[in-house]
Amino acid sequence: LHLVLVGGGSLTEEMAALVAQLGLAGRVHLHPHVPQAELASLTACASVGLIPYQPTCLNNRLCTPNKLFEYIAAEVPVISTDLPEIRRIVAAYGVGVLGTTGTPEEVAALVRRYAAELADDPALPSRSARAAEELDWSREARVLLQTFEGLAIGRAT
Repeated sequence: LHLVLVGGGSLTEEMAALVAQLGLAGRVHLHPHVPQAELASLTACASVGLIPYQPTCLNNRLCTPNKLFEYIAAEVPVISTDLPEIRRIVAAYGVGVLGTTGTPEEVAALVRRYAAELADDPALPSRSARAAEELDWSREARVLLQTFEGLAIGRAT
């Protein structure tokens, strides 16, 4: 397994030192920031996407992060913390596994569970294609515009 972390920030140097100290340079890759326009092609190279959000506040507990939709659009299965709105999407489309991600051991257990489910159900990654089609922004934009039009008509009467 390889872990690719994309982006940068104040912890980059500390993380690079830790990766080197643990002898993980061949398996943990710190990829620099990429422009948004290039992110989808980089994401599509992944075997699975990780969303380890913690329910530390109501915003996190009820979120549907961009990363969720980026993984789905790239047809990449998801391993995520079991949060209500993420669960609603991942479970509805069968595009990943959910559980607790508060410790490295819990994340590792979820990765192992994903590998086991993939062995039992090799079609798991292909289900992301249906989710990508149905959750595509152009389709969702039409729903949003119809909602706004309905509100506007309701105010006009």
